[in-house]
Amino acid sequence: MSDKTQKILGEEGNIPLAAKPDSIENPKSRELITAFNTYQDGNGLAFYPDWPAPGYYDTWMGATQNLMNGGKLGASGGGPTAAHRLTKWVPCSPREPG
Repeated sequence: MSDKTQKILGEEGNIPLAAKPDSIENPKSRELITAFNTYQDGNGLAFYPDWPAPGYYDTWMGATQNLMNGGKLGASGGGPTAAHRLTKWVPCSPREPG
């Protein structure tokens, strides 16, 4: 992404992967990006598939295997499982003025 896009992401409180902290005017965002860069530079980041909820990876893998074997969503083939509810798209409400 361009430097301009990285800056916009950083100013909005996101963590752009290639932002220059010195270009970010928001002090909290700059602090967050600086900390992220420190972890990233020190090889401190790792893939963590349980991030939405503890045990989610096992639920996700079980549901995926079930679907691949011709099963249906839900423990008894009926309603949605926790994995289905967690992966269902739900629109976010607009940001409220800060």
